[in-house]
Amino acid sequence: MSTPDPVPSKTKITMKDVARHAGVSQSTVSRVLSGNDAGIAIGEETKERVQAAVKELGYYPNLHAGSLRGQKTRMIAMMIADIANPFYHAMVRAAQDVARSRQYDVMIANSDHQRENEMLFVESIIRRPVDGVFMVPYHLTAEDLDEVIGRTGSVIVAVGQHVDHPAIDTVHGDDYQAVIDTVAWLHRERGHRRIGFIGVTSSHTAGARRRAAFMDAMRAEGLALAPELFELGDWSPAGGEHAMRALLGLAHPPTAVFAINDLMAIG
Repeated sequence: MSTPDPVPSKTKITMKDVARHAGVSQSTVSRVLSGNDAGIAIGEETKERVQAAVKELGYYPNLHAGSLRGQKTRMIAMMIADIANPFYHAMVRAAQDVARSRQYDVMIANSDHQRENEMLFVESIIRRPVDGVFMVPYHLTAEDLDEVIGRTGSVIVAVGQHVDHPAIDTVHGDDYQAVIDTVAWLHRERGHRRIGFIGVTSSHTAGARRRAAFMDAMRAEGLALAPELFELGDWSPAGGEHAMRALLGLAHPPTAVFAINDLMAIG
């Protein structure tokens, strides 16, 4: 039995690395991963070694390499945060309508605002060839996006978030200015001075950006930033309801509340 080689230190893991680590040939790795023994029996122990090497090295079989050069998949991968959020309904419908009119299919994934789910989406489109990627990323870093571009070559469009990457087209509104305008309206037009805030944890870039905008707006309006008026939700109506109950339970509750998304405002 061969002794597995050390884990390679390079970033991009190849089938050759997996074969070396498992102590088998590249053709054996290919047959194990494709499920095609091609008339040659592969022992269970060998299959387990290959699968263990794949898992340990973090290797994702690249189906793009198996496609003919220039061949189109007619598939677009779309990642949104939560299909239950009405905000995304029109977006998904429009994407599907346009894709269908051009004989493309759309594969939809939900991230639920979780980084691990966004990374699963990334892994999926690395393994399965698509012609384009349409995503609403909350946690993906520039390095994550470089990985997608480098290993798929797909055209990528980021929607709704501030993605600063030269190879990615972005479509988004100015949520910072929207927060500034909302707080100014609450104060100047409605006379509110004690304004509550329902946000999310700072690990969400959109949440952190909108919280910063809220604080800047309050300072610009000359309003106090009372710590007890800041509550956290989870982007959902239930999260908004829980946060609102906490604010209304204060000895001096706010007279108005700003929630960073529609679903928490509904709650």
